[in-house]
Amino acid sequence: MKRRVALQSILTAGAFSAFADAATRAAIQPHTVLEVKLDAEKQLLAHFEKLFLPWIKKAPGFIDAKLLQSGKANIGTAPERYNNRLVQTLASEELREK
Repeated sequence: MKRRVALQSILTAGAFSAFADAATRAAIQPHTVLEVKLDAEKQLLAHFEKLFLPWIKKAPGFIDAKLLQSGKANIGTAPERYNNRLVQTLASEELREK
């Protein structure tokens, strides 16, 4: 009896994970690498939170946006010129083009 319940729960979990994978695959995530002077990084962060996020949230298909800062490189050297990265998550390429 316990095997049957366990098998049913495994099959159900597999169906849900397949559905979630299909939804995740449809999303795209364009990355934009930015070169920002060190003294302007605080201003960039303020503009990102006050201006860019409210504007991009209105876009069709918008899921998420993040502004990442480069730190030390674990292996090799960190890029000197490009120190920030804008990562957007959108539902599909068609909605991104709109």
